[in-house]
Amino acid sequence: MARALGVLALAAIIAAAACSPGRSASTEKPGRSAAAQRGASATESSRDPDFPRAVPTPPTPVPRPQLHQETYVEGLAMPVAFEFAPDGRMFVAELDGRIRLVEGGALRPEPIITLPTTKGLEQGALGLALDPDFSRTHQFFVLYSEPRPGTNDPRRNRLVRLTESGGRGVDQQVILDNLPIGKPSPENVNGDHNGGRIGFGPDGKLYVAMGDVAQRTAALKLENPHGKLLRLNPDGSIPADNPFPGQAAYATGFRSPFGLDFHPLTGLPYVTDNGPQGHDEVNRVVARGNYGWPEVAGRSTKNDTVYVDPVWESGLERLGPTGLAFYTGSLMPEFQNDLFFCDWNTGSLWRLRLEPPDYGRSGNPEVVAQPCRLYVRTGPDGALYFSDHHAIYRLAP
Repeated sequence: MARALGVLALAAIIAAAACSPGRSASTEKPGRSAAAQRGASATESSRDPDFPRAVPTPPTPVPRPQLHQETYVEGLAMPVAFEFAPDGRMFVAELDGRIRLVEGGALRPEPIITLPTTKGLEQGALGLALDPDFSRTHQFFVLYSEPRPGTNDPRRNRLVRLTESGGRGVDQQVILDNLPIGKPSPENVNGDHNGGRIGFGPDGKLYVAMGDVAQRTAALKLENPHGKLLRLNPDGSIPADNPFPGQAAYATGFRSPFGLDFHPLTGLPYVTDNGPQGHDEVNRVVARGNYGWPEVAGRSTKNDTVYVDPVWESGLERLGPTGLAFYTGSLMPEFQNDLFFCDWNTGSLWRLRLEPPDYGRSGNPEVVAQPCRLYVRTGPDGALYFSDHHAIYRLAP
């Protein structure tokens, strides 16, 4: 019962807050300054017909009769991340700290490990990644929110490495300890902004997307992990060629990132980020880039080169973007190298076609399938896999 209540509490908080509610996406409205958005109030919402509505209206997917959607595996509890091993098995992170295995489409009844996590407020097992050399090492990485012993009081976020052996997660090693964690406070009623997505880039480095944990001033300091995309060696050390010498930060200016993947042609990371009042973002992340938060949400109106504008932003629409992936399979050539992301509020899988040569701009996104609220990946069979609260789905011809 406690596990179920924790999942429901998080779902209610995310739906009401930082991953905020919305309608359908638009790229027509420019971003406002953070100061202007902080001034938005109930009075403003009552007089502004463009102010985001509190209840999202799911858009209708673009019909594609040639594609078939099926439930791949069910019986899960908030599968916030999943990754395929080279042997075809799927590793799944459930929010409550359980790491599960799916073999041949069947969910193993027992988790390979259960990590102790806090429940609620965007906390739990937030990120999962497999070692690029998994076939040899059988190592995987998890970023999770750890409570103080015997309580549900948030202590820290931490990144650990484990080894899968005989269907169990063993030999736990701490890679990053004492990462900041959001805690309930009068300034943090809208969620914790922990971020927590992790992934290996084509350069072999481990990237970690950290939110500002609702500490805006801390996010401004380069030496803090708050609001940063971190770039690390697999052992947690700082690479000698990082863009800020001696610092783990690869880029700055994020609020509540919850999606991460790497462009198949350029190798650059792309990140989804949740805005404060709409202005959700998809960002092409460059070394030393400043993505604006807390000074700017969405596109900058300052007409300068200080901040990097997002590839796409939602304007006043409040979608709550989560998992992000590039399609790299061969079953659906019309999707080749396209960006896909989920959103929490409408439960939609969005397709975003990026424009060459630098893939830093896009057209309007379109909805391909539903329900997609948490995560998306290209499978080894060329299908798209995506998750909602309790299941993972497969989309293919």
